[in-house]
This record gives sequence, C-alpha cells and structure tokens, in this order.
Amino acid sequence: MLMKRKPLWIWTGGWGAILLLIVATRMERSLLGTPKEKDKQPQPFALLVGTCFDENGFSLPGAEVIIQLMPSESGTKKWERFSSPRGEFAVRLPAGKNSFKVTASKNGFQPAEKTVSFEGEERLDLMLHLQREPRKK
Repeated sequence: MLMKRKPLWIWTGGWGAILLLIVATRMERSLLGTPKEKDKQPQPFALLVGTCFDENGFSLPGAEVIIQLMPSESGTKKWERFSSPRGEFAVRLPAGKNSFKVTASKNGFQPAEKTVSFEGEERLDLMLHLQREPRKK
C-alpha cells in the first residue's frame, strides 16, 4: 500500500494552525488598521505659525517659544517649541474661543511677548522680533 504525502503548504491542526491564525490576524490589522484607528475622528485644532526675527530682520534660529493658555490658572496648559534654522515654529492648539500668551526668548536677547486669540478652527501667522540685550561694560 502506497502512502500519500501531504503537500508542504497544508498545515493541519496544532501549532501550525495557531501560527497561521496569528499571521493572518496581524496582516489584516496592518492592512485595515485597528478598529480604534478607523473609528477615531480627527480632533479640531487651531494652528499657530510664526517666525522669530532679530532687530535687523534676520531669522533667529533656536529661540525658545512658549505658548500658554490664558487665563493663567494653576495647571495651565503649555506648549514649548524651538524655532527652526529659518526661525520658524508651528504648533497645533485646541480649537475654540481661546487666548494664548506667546513668549519667545534666546540667550543674548530680550524676550518678546504677544497675546493671540482664536475663534475656532483657524490659522494665525505671527512674527516675533527679539531685541539684543545691551552689552554690559
């Protein structure tokens, strides 16, 4: 009596079936995304985009920019960014009727501060001019 060999691609029961199930599940998730990602709605935001300049109008890279939600309460939300080599920064903020205090600072310069307000989902462009600190004698 001749015994028939099963092809290698057929996995029968045991660990092979479990492994096949795990691989198929992971492939489905990677192709379709997890259920949480599919159902998750994008949150509305306001976009604050700005540039830091020195007193001569040149871009100021590496300036620390702190955005603080107003009114000032204990536990206030804060966002910190650094300006890019082109002096630019951008931050997503909560949409809605909000006011923020924006402060830019860098060693050797006096801090610059402005207050901005948003009414909803919008973009606001801001320019911050930092003055050099007077040289000490």
